[in-house]
Amino acid sequence: MEKISKKDVRVIAAQSDWSSQNIKQFLSQNIYPNTKQWFTFFERATLVLGVGLFVIGVVFFFAYNWESLHKFSKLSLIFSLLIALTIPQFISKISVIVKQITLTAACLVLGVLFAVYGQIYQTGANAYDFFLAWAVFSFLWVITANFKPLWLLYILLLNVTLFFYFEQTQAPTSYNLENNLFYFIILNSIPVVVEWYLAFSSQRKHPSYLTYVFLGINLLIATNILSFTIAGEHVLGWSILLSLWVLLDTAFSLFYYKNIFFAALLAVSTLSLLIAFIYAFVEMNIGIFLIITLVVIAYITLSVVAIMALQKKWKNELN
Repeated sequence: MEKISKKDVRVIAAQSDWSSQNIKQFLSQNIYPNTKQWFTFFERATLVLGVGLFVIGVVFFFAYNWESLHKFSKLSLIFSLLIALTIPQFISKISVIVKQITLTAACLVLGVLFAVYGQIYQTGANAYDFFLAWAVFSFLWVITANFKPLWLLYILLLNVTLFFYFEQTQAPTSYNLENNLFYFIILNSIPVVVEWYLAFSSQRKHPSYLTYVFLGINLLIATNILSFTIAGEHVLGWSILLSLWVLLDTAFSLFYYKNIFFAALLAVSTLSLLIAFIYAFVEMNIGIFLIITLVVIAYITLSVVAIMALQKKWKNELN
């Protein structure tokens, strides 16, 4: 069962004779964070900050002292650091969050290891080979940690791998660029689908930040594909269908989660497509440019009014 929220308390209070004093007491005991929870938050925040600064310090240490270090010293230091960061996984007394953060740091240091190895021995590998090896060898750690920030970094790493693969193995033509976007949508749809499954299975009505990030990325890519199509470029049919599916997914998320963030995404995407349509079918001159400016201003104004009305409607439904 999903944890009760402040909105749930407001709905119950509106439909019952729950006294204001009892409501405040319930909120302070079950909703608002207490002193212990605040200390836990600051402990985790400082741990994340410390581990992040430590990893950044390691990277800059190698960058600054590169010529002064022997190659065996470089590799042995990184291996020692990797071992130190993985040791907490085998200590039962250490909390789960500490294990997840240290394993995230280990995944980042693993990338440093591959970079140092490639520079020492001049492997001549392409950029996508480096990122692909990093992704492959850190996959088990990502699954083991089951840590959303690490999943976010991992999916972004796969995006970088895919980008460099297309850049270094294909000719830089507009046809390749437009149709390669199809694969980026497939990749970034995976965390969105997983988050939807978790939301449906637990009847969760609050989107994860992974949904925000990757649905936003997918909608950006889908808007580009549809803009290419409107402009008359050669875009594959399944890329267009997948882009339309992303638009429907965003609309579905809007009404399922009742979150205006998705309404704003749809409004921006629709405005971009409208401008692309005008540019494609209307000969540009000063008069048309002025008309486009007025259309954009009117569209933004109407969108803001509609989104505010939708937010007010959902708020009244909760009350």
